Amino acid sequence: MRCFYAESQAPAKQLHRLGEINRMQQNFPYDREKHRMFVAAAKNDSTGRDEKIVAFCDIDARKPNQNTMYRYNPRPYLSDLCVDPDFQRRGIAQMLVKACEDFCRELDLDEVFIRVERTNKAALAMYTKLGYKEHSHPDDDSEKVMLLRKDLLESGENAVDNKEATKINATVI
Repeated sequence: MRCFYAESQAPAKQLHRLGEINRMQQNFPYDREKHRMFVAAAKNDSTGRDEKIVAFCDIDARKPNQNTMYRYNPRPYLSDLCVDPDFQRRGIAQMLVKACEDFCRELDLDEVFIRVERTNKAALAMYTKLGYKEHSHPDDDSEKVMLLRKDLLESGENAVDNKEATKINATVI
């Protein structure tokens, strides 16, 4: 995926690299029940087979590790959302965020957090549209990064527009 890696179209290599990101993030015991990585793959129109990983994100609902640089480690925490530039603005990021939210609901969790750079206007607009609101915290570097929170118990789940994602045959796996 060009967002983080040099070009490689082989799905197995892409999955291996995602696995490496996941492994590097494991600074405390892994818990498959409370930590997932979601991947969106574009299908080849002629064969219908997954051809290319076009996006991914991570959701971590494990108990926070107290030995970090942050005093406040909100969980569940959505991170590393990345969409290939050729596939951006097509609803894929929204599909991945929704998958993370659904995962949290399955765990009977009532909120989700994410940190976003204040200069990332596109991401801020998307998260606002999906119902995320700024949430203050003790580690806030308010000039650069903001923490967003979504209450999953609020009525009226925000709709995800995945018409464009469907047009390019992207699916969350």
